[in-house]
Amino acid sequence: TKSSQTAGLALAYKHEKLTFNSRVYVPLNKSFLNFVDESKLADQDTKLSVDFVATHPDYKFFVGGKTDVSFATSKPGADRNIDLAQVLVGYRDADINGHVGYKETNNKGKKSRTVCFNALTKPGETTYVADVDYDLGSKSAKLTVGAQYPLSDGGSVKVKADTDKQIGLSYSNAFSKGTKFEFGSLLSVDTSGQAVSLGSSFNFNLKFTQ
Repeated sequence: TKSSQTAGLALAYKHEKLTFNSRVYVPLNKSFLNFVDESKLADQDTKLSVDFVATHPDYKFFVGGKTDVSFATSKPGADRNIDLAQVLVGYRDADINGHVGYKETNNKGKKSRTVCFNALTKPGETTYVADVDYDLGSKSAKLTVGAQYPLSDGGSVKVKADTDKQIGLSYSNAFSKGTKFEFGSLLSVDTSGQAVSLGSSFNFNLKFTQ
């Protein structure tokens, strides 16, 4: 990007009882592209992200965890910073999936602690999902509900809404084994002012895989 430049390495391990992923991003202080602002490259940190899910084929419960760590390589002597730490315990079945977890984040000194709950069920063709995030600091909760419905042409429609007055709509379809089309929109309603305003954002993806 204009203000950052990194080289990355990813390592993944998948087993019957364990799935493990790790990614490291190392800053490059010498710009290779002419639109990069080289004066901002010195402030980059090395970042490490690790996540895992452990389960057993004879049981339907699983345990997972994730952590993001920043190493202040641009400031000698500075300590590493844990940007995110998350643990969860869940249950996975053909008809219902769910988990409860705890997440702690530290974004430039702004810390938050959140307890989360997720449930997913598929009684028929339609999949329903619900998320609850409770912030232990502000004592506030965010509820998100959504659904995914398959269409006769092989595509699917997703819709979600949350208590932050946001509504999301998306459509996806795989035209072939290696080609997938996705289109989505996010609408947000602002009632804080004298007049109600509506904000919107859109995204479009066309993926080719071999």
